[in-house]
Amino acid sequence: LLTNYCTEEEKMVRSGLISTWVVVVVLGCIQRGTYQGVCSFDVPNVISTNGRIQMPQAKKAASELQVIEAAKHLMKNAGYFDPMDPTLLADDFIFRGPVIGPLNKVDYQEVLEYFSIYKAFPDIDPNCFGFTIDPENPLRVWYFVRATGTYQQPMGGPLGSIVKPNNEVYRGSTETWSLTFDVSLKARLMTAGYVSDRFDAEATTDGAGLSFGILKTIGLSLFSGVGDPRLRFIQAINGPLVQLGITPKAVSAAGDIPSWWKDPKRGADP
Repeated sequence: LLTNYCTEEEKMVRSGLISTWVVVVVLGCIQRGTYQGVCSFDVPNVISTNGRIQMPQAKKAASELQVIEAAKHLMKNAGYFDPMDPTLLADDFIFRGPVIGPLNKVDYQEVLEYFSIYKAFPDIDPNCFGFTIDPENPLRVWYFVRATGTYQQPMGGPLGSIVKPNNEVYRGSTETWSLTFDVSLKARLMTAGYVSDRFDAEATTDGAGLSFGILKTIGLSLFSGVGDPRLRFIQAINGPLVQLGITPKAVSAAGDIPSWWKDPKRGADP
């Protein structure tokens, strides 16, 4: 009956106190795991040690150090300088060089197996340096490669029978590479072979990058320029040669390129 004589202000205060008491009791039960209606599922870290409510946190983004370490680890298992660990690549992985690519994960592995660079140059070392995070993309790492090695075993494919191992010393041009990772730190994009200084007097590649530079070192000079009509023609008709194992694939088939890749240029297209 007394409530009938309470002012509206008193009713509001009393209602607020009751609501607060209910919240405190329920949260206390959650913390102790005794309120089955709420605690029939796991509620991790809802209540902090100081009693404040805190929402469950999403998985934290990788730190810059973690992303750089992932890039360094992949470079030791990328299939070019060392045997490949395909588990480090995302299923929708793409490789793109100045005149090669886009290549999907399967085609990328086949191309590397074709050349077998790390087998032909057992002492090859990418000599990576300058790892840095892209200021616009925290999951992208840029770095330089200045590879060295000695031609000691036959290269893969017909090339190995054309140019025999002769202990020729390879010193690559300085190249700019990048790796872009997904949130699980699996590589989704690798760009490689972009020569930073084609006039480097110490290089044995005449300014060519990647396998073109290695072939130049051992005596095979191939067309390797962006937009070179001869290279574009070869890439356009080399399908049968790829099937015969004579040449490696330069570009993945349109239907096999992961859909996230939007650039229409293929191979050596300018």
